Parts: sequence; C-alpha cells; structure tokens
Amino acid sequence: MRLTRRERWQRLRDHIFPLPEPLMPQEEEAIQSHKAEERQTWEARVAVITPERVGDAYAVCAAALEQERQRRQSIESRLTTMIGLSSIAGTIVFGTLLANTPRAGGLLDWLILACLLYLVLQIASAILAGVRGLERRPYPQPSTADLLVAVDETPAHHARCRLREFLEIFVEHQERNNEKVTQMDVAHCATKNFIAGLLVLALLATVSRLVAPPRPDLVDRLANDASFRRALAETFRGPQGPPGPPGQPCSPKLSPSQLTPKVGANPATLGPKD
Repeated sequence: MRLTRRERWQRLRDHIFPLPEPLMPQEEEAIQSHKAEERQTWEARVAVITPERVGDAYAVCAAALEQERQRRQSIESRLTTMIGLSSIAGTIVFGTLLANTPRAGGLLDWLILACLLYLVLQIASAILAGVRGLERRPYPQPSTADLLVAVDETPAHHARCRLREFLEIFVEHQERNNEKVTQMDVAHCATKNFIAGLLVLALLATVSRLVAPPRPDLVDRLANDASFRRALAETFRGPQGPPGPPGQPCSPKLSPSQLTPKVGANPATLGPKD
C-alpha cells in the first residue's frame, strides 16, 4: 500500500520529534457524525426501557462509569511513571553531553554528539506528552439536584433521566481518557526512539574507543612532559596560605659561635658582646 505525502511526513516526524497526529476536517466531521448516531441510538433504547428493567440498566451504566474512572487512574499513573523515567534518562544524557566535547576534525565525535542531541529530543517529546496527558480536564459528574425524585415526576421518568445523564457523563469521560491515551502513545513512541538511539550511541562509543589512539602511560608523561609535571605538582601542593610576617634581620657583628646557645643559658640574655 502506497503512503500519501501526509502519512510519510507523519512517520518522519514520529522518528524525529513525536507529536499527536492532527485530525483533518473530514475526519473531525466523521467523528462528530458517529457521536450523533450513537446518541440517537442510546436515546431510543432508553425511551423503550420498561420500569422493571430500569434498575438493571442503571446498575450497568454506573458500573461502566466506574470502569472509565479506573481507566483514567491507570493512564495517569503510567504517564507519571513515564515522566519520572524520562527525567532520569535526561539527567544521564545531559551529563554525557556536557562531559564529551568533540575534538576538532573528529567525525566520529560529531556523530556521537548528534546522537546525544537526538536522545535529548526524544526525552523532551516524552516529557511534553506526559505533561499534556496529566493536564487538568473537565470531567462532568452527576448533579446532586437530580439524585432524588421530584414531586411531579414518576420514578420511571426519573430513572430514565438518570440513565441519560449517566450515558452523557460516560461519553465525556471516555473522550477525555482517549485524549490521555493519545498522549501516552506519543510518549511510548518517543521512548522507543530513545532506546534505538541509545543502541546507536553505544555502537558509536564502542567504535570510537576501538579506533582512538592509545593514551600515553603515566610514567612516560611524567618523564617527557614538563608542563604535565608542573600541573601535577600544583595539583598536589594545594592552595597556598598568606605570607607570614618578616623576621628580624641578623646582626653582622655576631659570629657563628655566638649564635649557638650554650647549654643552660637563657636565650633572652644572648646577644652581641661589647
């Protein structure tokens, strides 16, 4: 099957920076038409429900709405996990990106840098999809005013109204959850691209390590590189403190024998003899 230009562009974009696929006007009209047909179908079925079957239908609708709420919680937990994993991967990739600067003229190093940038794009796409999926959305809930039967209302009519309300709420919850699923699919696509890029990065790093010239031994560098010896000495010497106060100058009249104190002599009494 031959792909259209739009489909080819969407596949290329999914490999570079995944995003939700926008709907065409024809597709949007088809979706709205399908929703209208479904609404007419369940409106007609609710109208012909007998009073004896209303309770069973109400229980089925309530159970379906509860399942949709549980589905929402499951989707949000997966999106939260996806954001956490992407944040950890982003920290590792950014650390590697900042620690590895390509050398001038090294084609393999530039390929590794391009691969790291590709990984950054995939992480950004996954985090963006997770954040969009966790955004606040309006989820309608049953109104408290319709919980009890009105004075001029029969129980059967009240039950049918409640069924219609539950069905409308169910449809709204399903649409909101489907939007979250779309964002989760985008995050999964970015994660798969990240894994593929990580494998390519590992291959390039292995080839770079194999073809790189061996580093000189430490003993050879100490023997042949004077600048390296000076830098190493400065490193091990550590920071220098402030200079101390200057001492008193030595008198030229003192001889070496006079500078040597005698045993038991008081140093304060030592000095030049007249």
